[in-house]
Amino acid sequence: MGRNKDSGRFHGTKGSGQGSLMGGESAQKQEENIRRVEGKPVTLLLIPKKKKEPTLSQGYLTKRKLLKNMKNKRLKNVIDQLYRDDAHKGDGGTAAALRYEKKSGKLLSPRGHQQKAEERMQNLDNIMKHEKLSLEEKVLAQSLYNDLEDAVKMKGK
Repeated sequence: MGRNKDSGRFHGTKGSGQGSLMGGESAQKQEENIRRVEGKPVTLLLIPKKKKEPTLSQGYLTKRKLLKNMKNKRLKNVIDQLYRDDAHKGDGGTAAALRYEKKSGKLLSPRGHQQKAEERMQNLDNIMKHEKLSLEEKVLAQSLYNDLEDAVKMKGK
């Protein structure tokens, strides 16, 4: 590592890889820090910057998978209400949020998820009784209902 005579900036040696001096500080700030310690032996390391990979929440992934083959608009609406795109507890659904709240004693929203779960159960029950559903939609609606029912009946702390 040495100083570039033209610019006065530091540069890495051949094959040093990508990165920045001192954890991503600006070149000017790096030079100021180096000037403060000139005359004393200093070891500088190139630290590669880590790029944050975009992550999709579990709620978004679950909802996309469930909505993929659904035709019934009312059922699609309930699925959309059950799974939030930015949810990270369990599978990202209301039932998982309610289970978390009951286990931990901490509400994830101001009113919690108990009432929402009960309302979605009623919605699903009405859909299963009155809507024309494919076999796949019937199975999914019943599965969602059962999941919500288990969470609602679960005992808390």
